[in-house]
Amino acid sequence: MRYDYKMFSGALVYPIHPGCDPVIYKSEKYKTTRTTHSINTKRGGDRLCVMVAQVTMGRICLSLVAAFLGPGSFLADWSPTHVFNPNWPPHAKFHNGQTMSMAALLTIATFYYTWRIDPSPSNDSIKTATVFASLYWVTALAAYFFPGSLAIDPEFGTGFPQLPLFLGMLGLAWIGCWFELRRSWQPSKLHSSISELHQR
Repeated sequence: MRYDYKMFSGALVYPIHPGCDPVIYKSEKYKTTRTTHSINTKRGGDRLCVMVAQVTMGRICLSLVAAFLGPGSFLADWSPTHVFNPNWPPHAKFHNGQTMSMAALLTIATFYYTWRIDPSPSNDSIKTATVFASLYWVTALAAYFFPGSLAIDPEFGTGFPQLPLFLGMLGLAWIGCWFELRRSWQPSKLHSSISELHQR
């Protein structure tokens, strides 16, 4: 069995029962993102192990962005300033519904890729999660520059009051990505963590 500590750098492997060695492995046969694996260890026989994503600062940052995005979009838009604004034409409400639906799907996608066990040594899942976590805020910032666009209807205020929030959430997503990529650049620490698991 060839051990490859970088391949599953986003995961710790815990035994389901005491007879199962915690293993991080590289095998064409078992190159999969499923959380359970039956593999043949040096002791002989199949051992069933489960891979669990680590709770890390990067994943926490991305999860905070996702947790705010979905509910926050509905709290802000399912209100008299948007969906229930009598001055809005039906087609404007249609696009507002599209925006809220997109926020909900981006939330689900961000959570999924943030906590998915990634078999890729390049942390593709975290990068994908960061893109999903960023899309809503990037498009919201871009919308300000369209002809005739206003960040808030004149009856409710002026300016761009959402700007600090949009920039903050976007920044938090990329900070989370940086934390995760930085962690994967430290194989010595990962090797030490896995060695501790094997000694248990």
